[in-house]
Amino acid sequence: MLLWVSDLSLVKFLGFPTSCVGMFILTISCAGFTTCMKTVEITRHKTAASGVKPPSTFTVFMEIYRREGIRGVNKGVNAVAVRQCTNWGSR
Repeated sequence: MLLWVSDLSLVKFLGFPTSCVGMFILTISCAGFTTCMKTVEITRHKTAASGVKPPSTFTVFMEIYRREGIRGVNKGVNAVAVRQCTNWGSR
C-alpha cells in the first residue's frame, strides 16, 4: 500500500530519522563481522612485524570468537553504527 503525501514537508521531516534508524539497523547487522575482520588483520600485521609467523585469518577470528563469543565479534560496532547512521541519514 502506497501512502501519498501531498505535503512534502512531512516527507522531509520523516526522511532523516527514518534513514538514520535504517542505517543503524543495517550497520548493527553487518558491521560487527567486518569490524572484527579488520581487527584480525591488524593483529596479524602486528604479529608479522614482530618477526613471528602470523596465524591465519580464520585462526585469529576463531580465537576471538572462542575467548569472547559474539560480544568479541561485535566489539566496537556501536561506534561504527552511530557514525554510519548519521552520515547516511544526513545526505
